[in-house]
Amino acid sequence: MDNTLSILMFLKENRPAIKTEIYNKVSGSASLQSKLDKLQDMGLIQMYSSDTNVKIYVVLTDKGERVVRLIDGMIGEIED
Repeated sequence: MDNTLSILMFLKENRPAIKTEIYNKVSGSASLQSKLDKLQDMGLIQMYSSDTNVKIYVVLTDKGERVVRLIDGMIGEIED
């Protein structure tokens, strides 16, 4: 899953994130859009823009929040 987990963890700390922030801080890859599309298709994130702004915002959905909590728990187990 490449760095899709890194994207989820970034979104946990940056709510909402602007898509360009994810590109600059997590994945500068040209495939970022396809990764975001996959996460959205899985129901883990939502992307939106306001009518007055060209920025694309990315947020975790409720399902995404649950998945991130599970990932945090696994990381905690590994670090113990």
